[in-house]
Amino acid sequence: MIKYYQNYTKLARRYTNQLSSLSDISRPTFEVTKDLLGKTFVRRHPHPQPRGTLRPQKLPLLRPAIVLLLLGWAYFLYNNLTFNPSPEMIPRDVIAQQIPHVLTGTNFTNLGTRYEGKVRDNYTQGQRRILITSDRLSAFDRIIANIPFKGQVLNAMTQFWFENTKDICPNYIESYPDPQVIVGKECKPIMVEMIVRGYITGSTSTSAWTVYAKGGRNIGGNVLPEGLKKNQRLPMPIITPTSKAAHGDHDANLTPAQILEQGLLTAEQWEKLSSYALMLYARGVEVAARQGVILVDTKYEFGFTPEGEIVVIDEIHTPDSSRFWIAATYEERLAQGQEPQNINKEFLRLWLADHGYTGEGEIPAIPKEIICETTEKYIQAYEMITGKTFEAQPGDVLSRIEKNLTLYFI
Repeated sequence: MIKYYQNYTKLARRYTNQLSSLSDISRPTFEVTKDLLGKTFVRRHPHPQPRGTLRPQKLPLLRPAIVLLLLGWAYFLYNNLTFNPSPEMIPRDVIAQQIPHVLTGTNFTNLGTRYEGKVRDNYTQGQRRILITSDRLSAFDRIIANIPFKGQVLNAMTQFWFENTKDICPNYIESYPDPQVIVGKECKPIMVEMIVRGYITGSTSTSAWTVYAKGGRNIGGNVLPEGLKKNQRLPMPIITPTSKAAHGDHDANLTPAQILEQGLLTAEQWEKLSSYALMLYARGVEVAARQGVILVDTKYEFGFTPEGEIVVIDEIHTPDSSRFWIAATYEERLAQGQEPQNINKEFLRLWLADHGYTGEGEIPAIPKEIICETTEKYIQAYEMITGKTFEAQPGDVLSRIEKNLTLYFI
């Protein structure tokens, strides 16, 4: 990092100073020149040259000085600058043409026992679970809209993050037979969702910022200091657990004490989940930062395998379960009291809030342009965070999934 660059620079200066000290010698009898092609010539003079002329036998010292200086700069740039390639986004007309083909849900009768979650349709076959990621967008604990390619983005990001965190916490993944399908171990869900927050923000009636702005200082058992501003970074990440509500119900805020009192977890299990959640968040922050992205907050869900092992399930660090902000403009926008640039479903959530909807009443009609822009936010998040180009698979999603799951029919 910077200290390595400074060390290289000091070494280069030491070589350069050796050369500079030669200017005090008044006995050089050679002049070094170069022609237009850069070829070096040494010309001998019969009389001493003016002070400051380089002695030819010391000239090779200049080469390591330049090389070391260039290496130092290269190392500094490689470790401290973010290069975010900007692959060409899928044309908006392609996104709009996919709207009639969004996957609103499935109802396979030959995949096992079906359970419908907020976003995923689950099918259980003994010790195996098949999860089909729909294009449904859930916000305010309700299905708000169906977003083209959203399910494919979520599955691709889930695969990326599970691969990058399996050294921290085991997960339930077995295979990915389709861009919108996960096959995993059947686990007993732990009825507590672990939400880790690195910043104080939010737009819902139960968000950390809403509670804080109304005078609340104890959030999920964490006592926050006075004087925080919306979207400000917290002194350290905090865990604000919630209950895991059934589809259609609202999650409820919990404290660690309530979790233990209600018998949702033992003290040992709570400590293990807390440790997993904070380590996963730290890894997410680290990976996202390398791409110029801030992982603001996120949600983790865990379950027990048949052997009793705790594993992370569902998804992690996706635009559905997390907030992501653009790092380059965060400080300036915070100072100006503006909302950070986001690349997650917060875009649609803020649009709804601006139109008077915060979770209660009728959902406003969402224009096609906003639907398409939401898709672009999801794709942008995937490409920025993973460094990969999103390869969309347009067309009839349901038929493609049915074909790819043939081996799992019972």
